[in-house]
Amino acid sequence: MGISSILDIAIGLIFTYLIVSLLASEIQELITTILQWRAVHLKESIEGLLADHKGDKKSLKNVRELANKIYANPLVKDLNHEARGFASLPRLLNQFVGRLLTLSGIFSRNKEGVFGKANSGPSYISKEVFASSLFETLQIPHLTHTIISIRLKEFLSSKEVNWKDDEVLKRFRDDQVEIFRDFDNVKINLSDVLDRLAESAKQVDFIFKIKFFDDVFEDHFQEYAENSFGLSIQRKEILLQQLTPSLTEVVEIVIDSPTAQLKEIRNQLTDLNIDFSKFPMTESLKNSLSDLARRSQAKVEDLEKQVNQFQKDVEDWFDKSMDRANGVYKRNARLIAFLIGLMIAIAGNVNSFHIVDRLSKDKVLRDSISRTADSIVAQNIADKKGLDTTTIKKLNDEAEKISLPIGWKLEQGKNWIDEIKKEIVSSPITVLFGWLISAIAISMGSSFWFDLLGKFVNVKNAGKISSPSRPNTSDSP
Repeated sequence: MGISSILDIAIGLIFTYLIVSLLASEIQELITTILQWRAVHLKESIEGLLADHKGDKKSLKNVRELANKIYANPLVKDLNHEARGFASLPRLLNQFVGRLLTLSGIFSRNKEGVFGKANSGPSYISKEVFASSLFETLQIPHLTHTIISIRLKEFLSSKEVNWKDDEVLKRFRDDQVEIFRDFDNVKINLSDVLDRLAESAKQVDFIFKIKFFDDVFEDHFQEYAENSFGLSIQRKEILLQQLTPSLTEVVEIVIDSPTAQLKEIRNQLTDLNIDFSKFPMTESLKNSLSDLARRSQAKVEDLEKQVNQFQKDVEDWFDKSMDRANGVYKRNARLIAFLIGLMIAIAGNVNSFHIVDRLSKDKVLRDSISRTADSIVAQNIADKKGLDTTTIKKLNDEAEKISLPIGWKLEQGKNWIDEIKKEIVSSPITVLFGWLISAIAISMGSSFWFDLLGKFVNVKNAGKISSPSRPNTSDSP
């Protein structure tokens, strides 16, 4: 047997694996869609990211509550395009199966299921969406803004002075109300608040302005008068630092591990109807957020930049976790692919040893598969499409025209089970190992076999010797 025949056998074997792998891929994709494996794995991976290692009931409850709150965020909900009408049947089937497993005790999920009260969830969440959803769920931007507001009001109340003209004072207080309203509506930032307060105080009375922002003013009267209507640049920077909480302070208030001073602010926030019990967190998540906050604060000084850096660090933390989760999903998918491949190998009698034996003895079959593979690969290279839907359809159409060395030939009066038993009894080692090798091959996926088929076809074609061209004698003397 020459090299060309050996290549034809290899091409025939690869072509057979490719056709069967296409069937296995369709079955796996159908099961994945019906049972929402990707979406379920993503939700459970996020719960794992938020969970403690001890995994007690209280911890698991907190994890699911927080994960469900993140999934309820509009940013995440918009990613879940839940099917409607007939297309929703797979979702309903998945929910029904989940409920049965829960009731039977096989699956220890809560009664609401994987996605809480929803029937489905997104199959992919970007790191930016996760970080933003987590921040909004923990209300970090809102808490930061509220803490600044509390400190600002405390600062203003500590600067009361004896005032003779109540009307003038009332006007100044009215200006404060308007300034605070704009600040609460996030129309202006803290720096703008201080500038507007300084301008308002100047309009009321310049001496009051000086006394309002600094008790010691006699020696610096001219300096204050020439800098920002009496509020010096240096004093403004100091005030901004005093009134703005650091990132770690905000995070410590959220995770309920503040110092005595921060506990007072937390109590004030509670009095403002901020319910911290809505932020169910595990010790592991608290430690992770606290560590990430310290790192972010060490990188930059400005609070706004700290929050942006914190969000970026949370994104990276999520991304690394999802990389690990993706590896787990691929291993699980490979196992499922092997089991599907094994079932197909047995049900379709895809015996690798039998395939090689048939190809080595049947030259017509070898040539037929080789020509078909050559045609498909050549067309695919010309179109530069890869294994797309058009190529898959052509592969299936051509495979139907070829009698591939797979399948069962049932004798009259015999059923499929009888044929399997007969095949195993006749040569158990060859049959079982042939099915096992085929199952492993099928689990490697159709893309792998299609790429390999192209390489073998190219090797065979490269070995062909082209016919020598006739010499051109038209110009001979």
